[in-house]
Amino acid sequence: MAKQDPGKQSKAQTQATPKKAKETVVQASKKYEITGSIAGAKQFRKVVSGRSERHAKDVALSLFGSCGGFKRSQIKITGIKAVE
Repeated sequence: MAKQDPGKQSKAQTQATPKKAKETVVQASKKYEITGSIAGAKQFRKVVSGRSERHAKDVALSLFGSCGGFKRSQIKITGIKAVE
């Protein structure tokens, strides 16, 4: 075995310092009704949950993109309103 430098410690000899847990701020989700059209022809109305109107819009765009295969440029959103 090779001798270690006394100033250096192996990984097994070093003691790990505990990490502090990050505080997470949880925002309440609201429901939003998104209306619009896809590719200029098909009308839609979708209710999604989101932290804000902008987040709800992004959720709707990603849903239509992943499930329907549409690009964001093909989806035209005409209205967003909060739903109770």
